[in-house]
Amino acid sequence: MIKNYKCLQFKQTLGKDDKWIVPHMKLTEQESLRQAAQDALTLFCPDVKARVLGNAPWGVYKYNYPKVVRGSQEADGCKVFFYKAQLLSGQMNLPKDKTVSSSVKDYAWLTRAELPEYFAKEYFRSISELLIPEY
Repeated sequence: MIKNYKCLQFKQTLGKDDKWIVPHMKLTEQESLRQAAQDALTLFCPDVKARVLGNAPWGVYKYNYPKVVRGSQEADGCKVFFYKAQLLSGQMNLPKDKTVSSSVKDYAWLTRAELPEYFAKEYFRSISELLIPEY
């Protein structure tokens, strides 16, 4: 049984708001979902060695962009695929890459019980099924 399961979250500016979210990045045509997950880990956690577990995502979260944003996007919404990873070694620091460092404000390792304090209710409800239960 897993007793010390933690979920890494970043406080990141999205639009005009700061939100707590998982490390993420846009998928390119040349990479698999798993490779994108590994790339996101490397981008957000440059000083950490971690292993993405499995080739298939553990789950997906779908959402529509706000109406004011939809016209400027190529799509009406997006899908966020979730992978789990195992921390192997290293020290957690804020990202250094300029593509994300300017928008990332903080990070936190959170237990399942702490996540509702950081997430919007709808988002937590959608992803809570993907989390490993704590006993």
